[in-house]
Amino acid sequence: MGLVYFLLPLFSFAADFEWSGEFRTEGHFYSEELPSPTRTTDAILQGNLDFDVKFNSISRMHLKPIIRSNLSTQEKPENLFLNIQEAFWEIKTQPLKIKLGSNTYHWGILDGYSPMDITNGRVLFNPLSSEKRGAPSLQLSSEFDLLQIQALYIPEQARTLFPSADSRWLPREVLINTTNADQTVLLPSSFRYYYPGYEDLENALQNNFGFKLDARLGDFDLSLTYFEGASITPQTRVLATFDVVSINPDILQARTDIGLIPVYFKQRMSGFSSTWTQDDFILKIESIYSESISDDLIIPPWSWQNGLAFEIPVSFGETSATFLLQTYYGENKDALDNMISSSSRLFDRSVLCGARIAFSTETSFTSSILYDYRGRSFYGRAQADHKWSQNWKSSFTVDILEGDRDTLLGTYDRNDRAVLTLSYLW
Repeated sequence: MGLVYFLLPLFSFAADFEWSGEFRTEGHFYSEELPSPTRTTDAILQGNLDFDVKFNSISRMHLKPIIRSNLSTQEKPENLFLNIQEAFWEIKTQPLKIKLGSNTYHWGILDGYSPMDITNGRVLFNPLSSEKRGAPSLQLSSEFDLLQIQALYIPEQARTLFPSADSRWLPREVLINTTNADQTVLLPSSFRYYYPGYEDLENALQNNFGFKLDARLGDFDLSLTYFEGASITPQTRVLATFDVVSINPDILQARTDIGLIPVYFKQRMSGFSSTWTQDDFILKIESIYSESISDDLIIPPWSWQNGLAFEIPVSFGETSATFLLQTYYGENKDALDNMISSSSRLFDRSVLCGARIAFSTETSFTSSILYDYRGRSFYGRAQADHKWSQNWKSSFTVDILEGDRDTLLGTYDRNDRAVLTLSYLW
C-alpha cells in the first residue's frame, strides 16, 4: 500500500501533451563520379518527431525518433533507418532526478568535434554531419547550488554504424595502415565492400557506465568525467586476398572484394573541461585520456586528446556574429589509417576557424575551415540558412575536402559536394 501512495503523485489523468516535428528532403550532389557500385548522388528523406507528455510537476515522458531513408541505395541500413534518440521517463524530485530509457548525452563543450563526447554511438552514413544513436540507459543526477553530480549506466550500448557498402565514404583507391604500420593496400579498379559481421571484444558494448561532476566557480564552469565502455568509433579489421607488390615500402595489391569488420573495444576514459565566460569572449578547454581494456593488435593501447576554443561574440545593429578559433592536440600510439573509424585522428594536430553570422531571425550564414597540419589537408564548409515562413526553411551547403591520398581527408577529396535541404516544420 505504501508503494501505491508513492507512485500516485507521478501521474495525473490530465496530462499535458505537446509535439512537434520536421520533414526534410536532402539532395547531395558530388563534383565527381566514382566507379560502380559507388553511389553518384544521395537523395534523402528524413522525419524528426518530438513528443512530450507532462503528467505533473515531477513526472514526464519524452520521445524523439528520427527515421531516415536514402532513396539512392538499396543497401541496409542506409535505405531505411530508425534512430530512437530519446524515449525516456523522467522523475524530478529534490535533490534527485531520474531518467530511464533511451537518451543522448552531451558531455563535451566544444563545437563540432569534442574529445569528451564519449557516451553515445554514432550513425556515420554522412560522416561530415553524423548523428548520435540513443543509448538505453539509467541516469541519476543531483543538483545543488554550485554543484551537479550525474551517474550513468548503459546495459547495452548502441553500436556505431558505418556507411553502407556502396557509399562514397569508404576508401575507393587505397587503404593505409589498416593491418600494419607503413603498409599500403592498392584497391582493385572494380570491387565491392561487404560487412560479414562485427566483433565485440571483452563485451565492450555491455555494462557501460560513467560519472560526471560539474561545478560553477564565479566565471568558471568546471567538469570532471569518467566513463568505462565501448569506444565511440570502433577499429576496422580488413578481409581480402593480397598480392605483394613491393617490400620496403610495403605495398600490397588487393585482388578480391573487401570485407570490413567493425571491432568494438572497451576503454577507460578520464577527462576534464572548463569554460571561462566573459562579456567579450568565451574560452573553453577539454582534455581526456583513454586507456584500452581490450587487447588486440589493431587496438590502440592508449590515447590523449585535447581541445582549446576561443569564441568572440559580436553584434552590430540587427546582425550578430560569433567567431571561433579552435586548436586540437592528441597523442596516439596507433598508426594513422584512412578509414572512417579513424576520423577523430584528424584532430591529433589541427586548427579550426569558423564564423556564424545571423543577419536576422530568418537568415544566417555559417562557414568553417579545418586544417590538419600534420597531414597537410583541409576540410572547408559554407552554409546558408533561410526560414521562409513559420513552417518552411531551406539550407544550401558546400563541402570541400583536399589532401594527399595517404591522408583521411585526401582519401575523400573526390567527394566535394553541394547539399540542398528543404524542411517543413510544425
